[in-house]
Amino acid sequence: MWFPIGPAQPTDVWMQDTRVPLDVVWIRDGRVTGVVTLQPCTSDPCPRESSPGAVDAILEAPAGTFAGTKPGTVITIDNN
Repeated sequence: MWFPIGPAQPTDVWMQDTRVPLDVVWIRDGRVTGVVTLQPCTSDPCPRESSPGAVDAILEAPAGTFAGTKPGTVITIDNN
């Protein structure tokens, strides 16, 4: 799932009622700034994971999708 954020800003994600682990990719200006794998959460409140600075997008995918992806990796989004 793609989440554009504008303007770029620090942001948090959490896994409330999520059923599967997810990779969260933090993005700024088309480059990865960080990747974290988060586990489902059933507590209330769920812990929050903060971005590594200001970001302008978040990409979420099944856990392991972005294994080995490093900060600085270029992300290209095809709007078609």
